[in-house]
Amino acid sequence: MADVITLGRFRAVMGLRWVVHERMPGWAPVRDLSRDLGQWVARRRGESIIQTGYCAPIAGETPRRLVSLAAFVADARPEPWMRVFDLGHDKWWFVAVRDNNGILPEGDVVGTYEEVQEARARIESLGSSWPQDILTQADGTLEDLEALVSQGRAAYLQDAAVRPWLRPALAGGALIALSAAGMLAWRAHEADVRAKRLAATDMARLAAARVARAGMLFLPPWRQEASTEAFARACVTAWNVLPIEQDGWIPQKITCREGPWKDALLAVSKTRPLWENGTISVSWRTARKAGASPLLAPAGQLLAGGRVIRQILTIRLPLAEGGLEAAQVARRMAYSHLRASGFSVQFPRASRHSGLPGARRGAPAPRTAHPWTSRSLTVSWRGPWMSGLGAVLGTVPGLRVRSLTIGPTGGVLKGVLYGRRAAQ
Repeated sequence: MADVITLGRFRAVMGLRWVVHERMPGWAPVRDLSRDLGQWVARRRGESIIQTGYCAPIAGETPRRLVSLAAFVADARPEPWMRVFDLGHDKWWFVAVRDNNGILPEGDVVGTYEEVQEARARIESLGSSWPQDILTQADGTLEDLEALVSQGRAAYLQDAAVRPWLRPALAGGALIALSAAGMLAWRAHEADVRAKRLAATDMARLAAARVARAGMLFLPPWRQEASTEAFARACVTAWNVLPIEQDGWIPQKITCREGPWKDALLAVSKTRPLWENGTISVSWRTARKAGASPLLAPAGQLLAGGRVIRQILTIRLPLAEGGLEAAQVARRMAYSHLRASGFSVQFPRASRHSGLPGARRGAPAPRTAHPWTSRSLTVSWRGPWMSGLGAVLGTVPGLRVRSLTIGPTGGVLKGVLYGRRAAQ
């Protein structure tokens, strides 16, 4: 379903169905296609392609004042490319451009995050190869989209049901003037109602975010993160339930990470609930034998030319409890407990900052505002995963996990060790 967004001085339409032509079609074939694809049409002449895009009429809008957003940006970057853009207010847009900078028939989709991701998955499953940097590119913002629009050419919409020779006659009558005045008044009223509705929704989301954030601000950082033992147990459990092989695909590794829940406290809208505070990413690789087909592969994103599948899940983990040991004691406990269980432990060297520009040499360091310290550390092992991994990690006070990667030949944990700062 098509929708409209304002970008600068343009009102741009998203969600058109696109058709490729050898030459610019006349009005008769355009009108024939519009009966099946949509009454409003945009005719686009790109650098090396000719296309028409169709959509159903949009209430409260006039086609000749609208431009196609996909046609605007299709020539802004070298093909092939595709991307998902966050338009705000839980509205997302997906565009896919292939050979000769042509917009794919289903490469212009607007909707919720889940709807545009389904459209992207359909495009990726068609079998055409996409560059790796395109497949892994992060979602764009409204600012990114405005930058692309500034480089494009406008393709205005037309009403295929109105014959061109009738337009001058229809434009001059008193009835049309009266209708236009009524339409403008109605549109102004609808715009005002829509703006008030969106403002009320934003205020409700901001209020919920403030309440959640206010509650979290009373907790120290190690209490705002997932329990280390629960984190490791969830990751190991996910690895253990994976099959040795599935339709010719073999799980190579599993990576568990902190989820995006902290960012959600600061945002008006997010695609995931606040309580999903962890992600599990499973990497599958084809076993080089008959039957290892992308059509039979596990669900997920195709990578490396269809030879790798990345499957991502979100999980809910309990927040950690308990206090801290002194920083030096916590570090000694990490060495002692983890090495005794067969792990390798490394604390990366802390960076030494030279201070602010213009600071006087020899001046005393400023006192920190927090009574705790934090140090990064890496825990690794070789061979099958360690028995009782979560229980061992849970014996180190103040240890929190940033990521945990498990594979058939070993694993790596990257985390942070919190400790009480010595009195100054």
